[in-house]
This record gives sequence, C-alpha cells and structure tokens, in this order.
Amino acid sequence: MNSSVDSNNENNDSKSKKDNNIEEDIKEIEERNSNEEAKQDLDNNAKNEERNHPKIKFETPQSFAKNIEDETRKFSQFTKNLQINTVNPATKLLEKRRHLYEVQEAFDVEKDNFKKKEEEFKKRENELRDKDYEIQASLIKFSKYLNDIQAKTQRATKRIQEEKKVN
Repeated sequence: MNSSVDSNNENNDSKSKKDNNIEEDIKEIEERNSNEEAKQDLDNNAKNEERNHPKIKFETPQSFAKNIEDETRKFSQFTKNLQINTVNPATKLLEKRRHLYEVQEAFDVEKDNFKKKEEEFKKRENELRDKDYEIQASLIKFSKYLNDIQAKTQRATKRIQEEKKVN
C-alpha cells in the first residue's frame, strides 16, 4: 500500500511538474508576445514620429533657411491655436465686449466727423447762396443802370433829331 501511495505521489509530482512546465511555457510565450507587441508599438511610434517629424535633409543654406521658416511658422500657428483653445469663455466674452466698445468708439468718431463735415457744407452752401443773392442784386442794379443810360441816350437822340427838324 505504501508503494501505491508512493506511485500516486510520483504521478502527482510528475503532473505538477508538467503543469509547472506548461505554465512556464505559457508565461514564456506571453512574454514573447508582449515583447513582440512592445516592439510593434515602438516601431509604430517610431513611424508616427517620422510622419509627424520627418527627417529634414538640407542641401543648401537657402533650403535650410526655408525649412526653418516653415517649421517656425507651423509652430507659431500651433501655439496660436493652443492659446485660442485654452481661453476661458468669460475672457472671450470680455474680449468681444472690448472689441464692440472699440468699434462703437470708431463709429462715434466717424459720426462726429460726418456731422462736422455736414455743418461745414451747410455753412459753405449758405455762404454761396448769400453771395449768389448779392450777385443777383448787383446784376439787377447794373441792369437798371443800363436801362437808365439807354433811356437817357434815346431821349437825347430824340431831342437832337427834334432840334434838327426845327432848324
């Protein structure tokens, strides 16, 4: 009976060793898979980095300067977008109100300028109208003067003709 118990123990020990070996194999496979996934992740990250930040080859100083300018412009646009997206809505509202106030002030200034110009034009119009009335009055006076002279000359010619007839 002891021998049967010993054999059972040996069978159990061999089964447990096999189970341990299987578990170790599974762990090893999982580690390999996780290492492969990690490698793939690293490769994918590297590819994404290359896409996002390609290696720049500079052939001439001009192309170097151009690429620097392009990268600087892209970065400044990125920072502008970043700043715009991080602005608080209350700040946006205050900024809009400030802009509205500035536009209203500019409108008021233009309105005042327009009123001043309109007053100047009305004043000039009145001056021109008064001058026109003066010119018309002087024209009427001159016309009367001419009519008087013409009438006097006609009377004088009649008298001369009458005197000639009488003589």
